[in-house]
Amino acid sequence: MGKPVIKGTRITVELLLGRVDI
Repeated sequence: MGKPVIKGTRITVELLLGRVDI
């Protein structure tokens, strides 16, 4: 788990869930 695509998707999901944890 170190691909930019996966990370980008994760950030999007976090924003949608309202739990940004970068």
